Amino acid sequence: MKHLMKMFFAAGIAAFALSSCSEDQTEFNVSNVPGRAKISGTIVYNQGTTVENGRFAYNYKPLASHEVILEIPNSYYRSGAEGTAVYTTSTDANGKYSFEVPATNSTGNGTISIRPFESTTTSIKVVDQKPKAETKQAIFRADVDVQIKARGLEIENFECVAYPVDVIPESFTKSVALKTVIGQNMEYKTPIAPRYSNANVIIGYSDARVDKVWQPASGVDFVVEVRADKVEFSVYGTTDSKGECTIQIPVEEIPASFIYSVNPVSYLGKFTHYVRGEKPVERKLPSGAVVSVYDYEAVTLDGYYKSSGNVSGTASYEFANFVQKAECKSMLFYVLPGTDNEGYTAGGWSFTTPWLADFLEDQSK
Repeated sequence: MKHLMKMFFAAGIAAFALSSCSEDQTEFNVSNVPGRAKISGTIVYNQGTTVENGRFAYNYKPLASHEVILEIPNSYYRSGAEGTAVYTTSTDANGKYSFEVPATNSTGNGTISIRPFESTTTSIKVVDQKPKAETKQAIFRADVDVQIKARGLEIENFECVAYPVDVIPESFTKSVALKTVIGQNMEYKTPIAPRYSNANVIIGYSDARVDKVWQPASGVDFVVEVRADKVEFSVYGTTDSKGECTIQIPVEEIPASFIYSVNPVSYLGKFTHYVRGEKPVERKLPSGAVVSVYDYEAVTLDGYYKSSGNVSGTASYEFANFVQKAECKSMLFYVLPGTDNEGYTAGGWSFTTPWLADFLEDQSK
């Protein structure tokens, strides 16, 4: 799986096609600048998130046959000059574009943008533990800063951002980070262990034991539902190998505050369950005496992980680089119907149950 909200980059350079050029020529003529800079790239847009075979899928498309605009301040060409030089071109069928524009030997800055357009985007909500798709109209737009320098070749691949017409105002151009951590329940076995006297002599053995803990849940799709100032929308993510995913939440301005709810999506999986042996096993002491202790046997169960509930809260941001954390210990394993559960029950795990790493650290003390 790939993380939602990720940008999709497709490298490629097309032959340039400069379709028009306009500029403020009240003080000088940009066309007389002898140097040239080339800027090329590929533009894509995402029509949203769908669900295929129970997993998230992302509908990226090339922005074909669409107008692309490059703006360069005239002050780049001559100090103190007013106005802006504007160049336009179009993408080809694969979303590739290219500019070749006048440039000096110094490095300047320009802005590439697209003509905003309206299309549809699909969002996902979690209903009864299952993802549900909803398609709405959206406005797509994009802009990216680019460097301009004679004999330079700049490659700028970027993605258009969708702003649902009736969900996220087009004015939401800022974003803040929300780090989501999701855990799934597990049983951890501590094996039969010797017990020592003060003289470091084995005086007995302890039964094996099984503890309930949480471990990071990797590859889990989740939906974050956001509500702020009568605006509601959803953002999506997929956890990494550490059970974590940091997603960007669009906001109108910073400081920002909104209510969020993290909703993991159910998924098939396996669970290691430990069953206590019916008979004890024997261990021999240095004295020759034999003691009986109990061990546990591991069995693998087939089933599915389902969220036992969401995690909700209020996120407040005074600064743009602040990261809010939402810890969601919620994915409980359930045995498939008709399958022997070997005595396993999806209960006993709570938010206060420790993470595996914290449990092992406590055991080592």
